[in-house]
Amino acid sequence: HALPRLRQQLAPASLEVGSAQALLGIFRRSYTPAGDLLELQPNQDRTRSYQQVGLARITWREQSRSALLLNLGSHPVEFSGMTILSSAFVGSLRSILRRDGVAHDVMFFQGYAGDHKSGYDDGGTLRWIENLEESIAMLNPLISAIKERLRGALRPVSGVFSCVREQINLPLVSPPKSLAHIAAPYQGKTYHLLFADWLQTMQD
Repeated sequence: HALPRLRQQLAPASLEVGSAQALLGIFRRSYTPAGDLLELQPNQDRTRSYQQVGLARITWREQSRSALLLNLGSHPVEFSGMTILSSAFVGSLRSILRRDGVAHDVMFFQGYAGDHKSGYDDGGTLRWIENLEESIAMLNPLISAIKERLRGALRPVSGVFSCVREQINLPLVSPPKSLAHIAAPYQGKTYHLLFADWLQTMQD
């Protein structure tokens, strides 16, 4: 029933795509001169690090509203030496770009990042993020790169398409305590069979 309702809310929009360069995802494998893996640490050879940032901008023609979608290959919620995951990087990125008028809405898509980890240039030396404050400081080169790229024209995507924005509750508002808990109405869009298998694995 949701699709017909959402279709009625579709509005004309334009889509542009592009990319920027920012050193955020640091290659985390170091090697001996013979080429053997030495250890997992920031590789100081910057040419090995993934630096491309994918950008897409959606602009609603009749609402004077835009949304910026961005992607980079890194682990921006993980910190070295800290046993937590944090939204400080993603949340601060969104808040700063909105505050500075870059876009009304900002959505971050994390790319594949098996060999890369979030880090930054600390006085010429690449190293991991050690605390939440550094995760925000790490945003500076990314935000500068995004702003600089958006000063120029992005590549328009031609064709007929429409889009709509709706806020939903993501699956599992709280931890999976039981199957009954997963099936609770407020959990919303949860795919029950998938999370049933996941829950069983966690219990095992």
